[in-house]
Amino acid sequence: MINTSKAPPFWLITGLCIVASFALFLPVLGSSFFADDFLAVWRIGVLGELRQVSFFRPLSEFTLWINNIITGPVPAGYRAFNVLVHALNGSLIYLLVNRFPGLREHRHATTMALVAAVLFLAYPFHNESIVWVVGRGTSIATLFTLTGLVALNSGMSERRKLTLVPLCCFLGALAYESMLLFPLIITPMLLRGCAEQRPFRQRMAWAMIGTIALHFVLRWAFTRQVTNAYGGAFFDRPWATYPMNAAKVLGRLLLPPVADEHTQLLRFALLLTLLAVTAFVFWRRYWSDRPIRVAAVDLLWMLGVSCVVAVVASVSTRTSESDRFLYMPSAFLCILMALVLFTLVDGMLRWAMVALLLIGSCILLQVNNAHWATASVTIGRIVKELPAPPDNGRLFVSGLPQENNGAFIFRHGFHEGLLLAGRDTARIVRADTILWGVANPRGTPTLSNENRQDTLFLRTSDQLAVWTSHGFAVGGSRPTVPR
Repeated sequence: MINTSKAPPFWLITGLCIVASFALFLPVLGSSFFADDFLAVWRIGVLGELRQVSFFRPLSEFTLWINNIITGPVPAGYRAFNVLVHALNGSLIYLLVNRFPGLREHRHATTMALVAAVLFLAYPFHNESIVWVVGRGTSIATLFTLTGLVALNSGMSERRKLTLVPLCCFLGALAYESMLLFPLIITPMLLRGCAEQRPFRQRMAWAMIGTIALHFVLRWAFTRQVTNAYGGAFFDRPWATYPMNAAKVLGRLLLPPVADEHTQLLRFALLLTLLAVTAFVFWRRYWSDRPIRVAAVDLLWMLGVSCVVAVVASVSTRTSESDRFLYMPSAFLCILMALVLFTLVDGMLRWAMVALLLIGSCILLQVNNAHWATASVTIGRIVKELPAPPDNGRLFVSGLPQENNGAFIFRHGFHEGLLLAGRDTARIVRADTILWGVANPRGTPTLSNENRQDTLFLRTSDQLAVWTSHGFAVGGSRPTVPR
C-alpha cells in the first residue's frame, strides 16, 4: 500500500489541479458561447425550461440552471464550472491511482499518480468537453465514474460501497449516457476476489442492474423514448462502419487531427507499430508480475469499454469535432501512460519523456484553444455586424459558418445567440440553402439547417445578407453576392 505519510494531502493536489486547469484554459475562459450553448442557455438559463423532451440529461441541465442563477448568461461563468469539473477529475485520477490494485503497491505510486493527473489535465484531444459549455455532460459523467472507482477501491465498509457506487452510476447517467457503461467498466473488479467477497460482489452486480433499470424507467417516463433520433441514428449504420470507427478512435486518442488522409494513415501506421512494440516489451517484462499485469489488463479493459460511445458515434480525424467522446477514455489512457512510464523507463529518460509529453500536450491543447478563440471572434463579428431588417420586409441571413477546425460557431443557436445579445429576431430568418432556380409565386424557397421541414420564401420586399470572410454582403431579394 502507499505510504500516505509521504503523500501530499488530497486538498493540496486538488488546489494544484484547479490552478493548473485554469492556467491551461485561460485563453478561452472568456470566449463566447458556441452553437448549442446558445440554445441551452436561452432555454434553461433565461426561460427556465427544465422539461426533458429529447435528451435525458437532467443533471447536466440542472447545472446550467444553477450557473445562470449564480453568474447570469455570462460565458466565463459557465466555462469556469467546466474547468472546475475538469480539475476535480484530475485530482480524482491522482486518488484512483493511489488506490488501484496493482498500482497502489508500486514504490512510485504517488509520483505515478501525480504524472497521470497532470497528463490528463493537459491532454489535448478532449477540450470540447471543457470549452463547449454543453459538452460538460461527458466531464460530469467522468467525475462520477472516477468517484465510483475510488469508492469501490477504498477501505470503506461494504454497506457504504453498496450505497455510494450505485449512486455515482445513477447520478452520472443523469448527466450523460456514457455513464451507462459503468457496470461494464467495473466488471473485472467484480469478477475478481476471494471467496469471502463473493456475496458483496453479487450484491453490487444486482445493485448495478437495478440502477440501470431505474434509469431507463425514468428516461421512458419523462421522454417516452429509450433513445432520441440523434442517438438512434448512430445504430442505423452498417456494421462494417464500426471497425473503421474503432480505428479512428484509437488513432485520435494519441494523434492530432489532420485534413490529409495520407498523412493520417502514415501516422496511424507508426502509432500501431509503437503500441505493438510497447505492449510486447511490457508483457515480456511483467508477465510474471501478476499485480502489474492485472492492473494493466484492467486499465485496458476500462479504456476499451469507455471508448464504446466514441466508436458508435464516431470521431473526426480531420478536426477536433466530437472530441468530447474521448473525455472519459482519456482518463484511463493517461493512467496507462503513467504506468508504462514508471515500469518501462527509469531515471532521467523517464522524466525527459514526461516533460516531452507535457510540452507536446500543452502545445496541441493551445492549438485547439486557438480554434475556439477564432470561432468566438467570428461569432462576435456576426452578431455585431448583422444589419437590421428592412422596414417593410425580413432579413434573410445566409452563409453562416458552422465550425472552425471543429470549434463550433453557428451549427445551431443563431437566433438564440442574437436574443442573448439583445437583438430583435422577429424579422430575421436563417437561410442556409436558397433554391434560386425553383420558380414559385410566393418567392424564392429557402431552407434552414435547424428546421429543414419549414420552407420560407424570400420575397422582393426582403433583404439578403450573406456572410463572407470580410463580413456581410447585403443586397435585395436578387442580390449580386456569391452564391
